[in-house]
Amino acid sequence: MQRLQEALVEVVKRMPISELARVIERDPRSARRWVQVLTGQKQLADLSVVAVLHLARHETKEYGTTNIADAFRFDAAKKDATGQLTPADLQAFVAHKARGDIRESELVLEVQQVLADGVIDPEEAKGLKRMVGLALKEATAEVAQLELLKTKLGSEPSKGG
Repeated sequence: MQRLQEALVEVVKRMPISELARVIERDPRSARRWVQVLTGQKQLADLSVVAVLHLARHETKEYGTTNIADAFRFDAAKKDATGQLTPADLQAFVAHKARGDIRESELVLEVQQVLADGVIDPEEAKGLKRMVGLALKEATAEVAQLELLKTKLGSEPSKGG
């Protein structure tokens, strides 16, 4: 989670509070508190997942970087399929889901842009191919995370009974 926090701080420090508030769909006062959570001693769990998704999408669109989304992948990739289900496993699922949603949203935006003129030229097709590949990669990672959860949930001892 340290990597995610560092990525969020890196993006947030580039933005004035008014822009951050707009991106995460909060008022400026809430955005200031959000920055305080990021830079203070509070847990990242105190932040809205939706706001983090909006910020990740903004980072990709405005700065051409994917540090926030990559941090999700890095944290989630550390998990293995052995043992019992842990909160970290659930966090990893949320991370994969978030990253997949970001890629899917980017793909939808790309498709809408291509459809705007009703003609798919070779450059647009090339861009679509790249975006589909990225979205498919994330969807595959999501499925793998779901399979991990299923495996771990299947190995959980039943309670009660």
